[in-house]
Amino acid sequence: MTPQQLFPFGLFPGPNVQVTSFTWYPGERNSRSECDLVTNPTDSDNLIAVSKRFYDFEHYRFTVATAYTMDGGSTWHKSGDVNLWGQTEETGGYTDPALAMDQNGVGYLVAEPDRWTDQAFPQDIISQGMFVFHSNDGGASWSPIPVPLEQRQAGDDKQWATADNNPSSKFHGTVYAVWGANTPLWFARKLPGENGWIGAGTDSSPTAIFEDAAFAPAICVSGDGTIHIAWHVPQSEVIFYMSSSDGGKTFSDPELCVEGMGDIDEKFATPDVLDPLSSNFATFPGGTFRVMTLVSIAPIGQSGCIIAWADARDAFTRIYYRVRSDTGTWLGDDSGTPLLGKIGFPDTTEVQHFHPQLAVTPNGTIGCAFYEFGLSRDGRFRIDVRLASSAVLADGFFFLVTVTEKPWDPLVDAPFSHGPPDQPNLTFIGEYFGLDTSDEDFCVLWTDTRTGHQELWFSRVATSRVAPRRPPRLQPGLVGQLIGGVAVDGGGWVILDGYPHPIPPSGPVTEILQLLAANALIEGVSEPAARQIERMIFRTIADIAAREGRGGEVP
Repeated sequence: MTPQQLFPFGLFPGPNVQVTSFTWYPGERNSRSECDLVTNPTDSDNLIAVSKRFYDFEHYRFTVATAYTMDGGSTWHKSGDVNLWGQTEETGGYTDPALAMDQNGVGYLVAEPDRWTDQAFPQDIISQGMFVFHSNDGGASWSPIPVPLEQRQAGDDKQWATADNNPSSKFHGTVYAVWGANTPLWFARKLPGENGWIGAGTDSSPTAIFEDAAFAPAICVSGDGTIHIAWHVPQSEVIFYMSSSDGGKTFSDPELCVEGMGDIDEKFATPDVLDPLSSNFATFPGGTFRVMTLVSIAPIGQSGCIIAWADARDAFTRIYYRVRSDTGTWLGDDSGTPLLGKIGFPDTTEVQHFHPQLAVTPNGTIGCAFYEFGLSRDGRFRIDVRLASSAVLADGFFFLVTVTEKPWDPLVDAPFSHGPPDQPNLTFIGEYFGLDTSDEDFCVLWTDTRTGHQELWFSRVATSRVAPRRPPRLQPGLVGQLIGGVAVDGGGWVILDGYPHPIPPSGPVTEILQLLAANALIEGVSEPAARQIERMIFRTIADIAAREGRGGEVP
């Protein structure tokens, strides 16, 4: 019997809902890819989705566009278009969208404006800085004039954003953004009640908090307001990390948090025949879309975090993760832990796992969504969205579901990516997709081609079949899933109705759990003496409860 059969806790995907439609822009294919998703902290039924929107498939031309829902994701609506702000679709657009929402429900869209040129790659896209739009109506519309974070001519790329919505944090309400693409790591923050963005310390503009090359930094904020930033530089075997415990005024020195990981570029990128000193974009066998190793991050505990990445050290790419505890210690092997190790997913299964996205529910359940690319039954390469989860991280990830109701074909309606001349058929599906939480559910947003068009789709994945209003009380006779050594030494966790309960090494709860474990050992014994032992066990449980003076109930 599986844990899903024993307990209401698990992962239960809801229906797949189409978010965008090509009919929103008549006469244009407007492919959607590289999306992000954010939930309104003041209204869990309000979510905003954003993505690239391609309007020129042949020449890698696009801008960004958003959609929003007010009913938890059952129906989606087209937002007002983002103002190109001095540009046109002929001369430029926006790229790499990232979303955040503050404690008042104000949405922030961080986007990079670009201009197109007629020069060959890599000069065909020129960065125009980093801009932020805001929305006061749940994503239905965006400010006509964005706030420029910094107007630089190169390197402003690969951004991410988050907000400190933790009431216990001294920096509650601050919004943060980071970016970098083989450039210094740039950092900006917007303080509560302020309109402008500042850098670290007393800097009135974004600050380079790491002077060496950073690439696609990920950022999150844990419960006490600690800022966590991690990044991986392509074609290396390390991941860097730095943090701030004072709301971004100062940062720790960069440290290596992962060593010996397997980079996708190193394994799958091919040499550029026209430039022997560089390489082409990596693509998987059987695929034409570009792919790379990027880091995802999410907060855990009061001051800890978890990072995840696609790792190519084995025959097929798998998702690995590493955890930083509240004490600042990195747990597990220096090179990371396989995400699906506890589930027993075979390393030899001929599928590629990539683009991991992390999120954590309010009760501490951790989810990691990722793409799975491999041959389908019809012999064509397809992609499924998968979601793994754990309520007790020390025991690893032990639930895995498929979110997509049917796999999708990345070749359908796929725009061409920019790339070296000897990669003319390189396509683009994006380098990340959306994952957030709403109440105790995971909300997933991804690119999908089941309609014949590259659109955005959404699913709400519940973590329990019936979500109780409060953690249930542990009653004698209620069988739970014993994990983390409870049945052995009395220390660990028990999951009941989807809530993890810490179990101390001694006390009435531990005594009862040990008795229940003993009872489980004799359930299959048919001898009459076994029934006598059962009755003795439950009398002892009742005596323990009475001893605690709680009327037969132990909290």
